[in-house]
Amino acid sequence: MRILVVSSNRIAGHGLVVLAEGIGVGAAQVPLADALMLGRRADLTLLYADRWDADTQTTVRELHAARARLLTVIADVSAAERREVLAAGALHAFTPDQSDELAAVLTNFRWSAQASDAEFTLANGFVVDVGRREIRRPQGPTELTLTECELLGFLRDAARDRPGRPVAVGEIMNKIWGAADARSAATVRGHVSQLRAKVEQEPATPMVLCGRRGAGYWLELESVAHGAVGE
Repeated sequence: MRILVVSSNRIAGHGLVVLAEGIGVGAAQVPLADALMLGRRADLTLLYADRWDADTQTTVRELHAARARLLTVIADVSAAERREVLAAGALHAFTPDQSDELAAVLTNFRWSAQASDAEFTLANGFVVDVGRREIRRPQGPTELTLTECELLGFLRDAARDRPGRPVAVGEIMNKIWGAADARSAATVRGHVSQLRAKVEQEPATPMVLCGRRGAGYWLELESVAHGAVGE
């Protein structure tokens, strides 16, 4: 896995490179002007900015539009601005004093990248192509968001290790967003609902992305099909 550290502050950027390399993740630092060109090629882009100003906002939105996986570290940011950062496309928004939290998320990305397969097939025959971020269905490909790819990849790994067993919502949030309480359960349900519209033949009666109220969700793969219960 390779991380691209983008920063107009060389000292802060170097500190993020050292943090990443300290947990075994390769990292390279580039200036803000090169973010869009190089961000498309990186496994993960880590953007440092002193403020949530117009230049930073434009960079985040452009990287998101280019489908780059993006984390941000912003020194001077309010709670309201942090919500704007996430809405603009960042997967996580940290401040410089959250280095432990950032390291934990980078570690998760490192392991998920090592375990990731380019393609896998669901129980209904639909093919998930992680590299292209799409699902191949008989009626044509359907695009996946970054979060949907992360969620499907995590549930795929869980299905291989413990087929048919639900993955708790807190475990999903910890894996995808870095903390068991990073989002509300309703947010997870919303992502599941959107995904079912893409992975199910009949979203109202899910047979692939299954759930059990109070227990969590699981994915049915081609080689380990079980009975399904929809939530």
